[in-house]
Amino acid sequence: MSCDQPQENTHAADRLETAFSLFNQASVELIDSYAKLQKDVASLSAQLELANLALVRQTSERVGLAERLALLLDALPAGVVECASDGRILSLNPAASEMLGNGWPGRLWDELMMTLSPADVAHGWWLTDPLGVVRQIQVETRELPMGGRIVLLHDNTRTQLLLRQLAAQERLAAMGQMMAGLAHQLRTPLSAAMLYAANLSEPGLPASARQRFAERTLERLRQLEGQIQDTLSYVRGDIMPPGRVPLSRLLDSVHHAVAGLAAARQVGFDIELQAAPDLIMADEQTLASALICLVENAMAFSPAGSVVTLAVDLTEAGLSLCVIDCGPGVPPEMAERIFEPFVTTRTDGTGLGLALARQIVTQHGGTLHLDAEYADGAKFVITLPLIPQTTNGS
Repeated sequence: MSCDQPQENTHAADRLETAFSLFNQASVELIDSYAKLQKDVASLSAQLELANLALVRQTSERVGLAERLALLLDALPAGVVECASDGRILSLNPAASEMLGNGWPGRLWDELMMTLSPADVAHGWWLTDPLGVVRQIQVETRELPMGGRIVLLHDNTRTQLLLRQLAAQERLAAMGQMMAGLAHQLRTPLSAAMLYAANLSEPGLPASARQRFAERTLERLRQLEGQIQDTLSYVRGDIMPPGRVPLSRLLDSVHHAVAGLAAARQVGFDIELQAAPDLIMADEQTLASALICLVENAMAFSPAGSVVTLAVDLTEAGLSLCVIDCGPGVPPEMAERIFEPFVTTRTDGTGLGLALARQIVTQHGGTLHLDAEYADGAKFVITLPLIPQTTNGS
């Protein structure tokens, strides 16, 4: 054995010892890493279990919510129609099926709208249900964030019936006050008619005087008849079912009706048409009578040579019909009182014209008021709703 052999053995032993040391160190680190990994796995498993429990709970809650919503939709008295983004009907709740029938899923919503007819504009549409019952409904549309829309159908048939019954009760409750006012209004022309009639029996009365007294008696009797007719119209408060009326025809009828009075009072009458629809929803006869009442009232207070104007225009609120005169105007304290029954500032008035005109306009879903800011006479403003448009999603 050479002298170098022990030295080589020593070096080999050192390397082996170093290798074992590194192996031991790596083993310790590996054990530590494995232990840490086990802890991480346990932690993640716990978190995953919690997440799964939360997901199960949320899913259960959503299923419960969906079931409650389904029950709610089934129990709703209003109709609910679900439509796709292309306008096709997807589903109907029971109330909607009762109104519309079951044959609509898969068909276009606009196709359904074409089966409806406009009702009183303020209250939507007339609908004939599968049993042949005519209903008055309102249609509301809500767009969905992810596309499509929900259409709500409100059946107002019962509500409108109750409102009409309530209005009738209110009119009956006011009968006592009205009869007192009516008696006061009838007393004056009746007394005058009796006086003129008594003069007719005077012996030796000249023929010209007899003719004059007879004419005045007839005038007072006609005034009594007009008073009674206006009272009956106000108490009944009924109008015919509204239909589509050409606005030009309505305005022409008003123009022809007041032409004679305008000539007799030497007052002009102009119709200023700014912007207006071709058709409106109205009971033509009663709405024309309301306009004629306003125009005749304006002419009664207009000086000779002046002009009464009927201005027609479209506003954000709807169709505007303004009757404007150059008379003395209306005192501020009378701005609302003139619309009460038997309140009048005219010696030959019945006190029911403006009250009846407002009632007619209200029954058409509109408003009638006096423009208090107009200072050059009187300006009465009628605002009527427009016919609903049957566009996509309307």
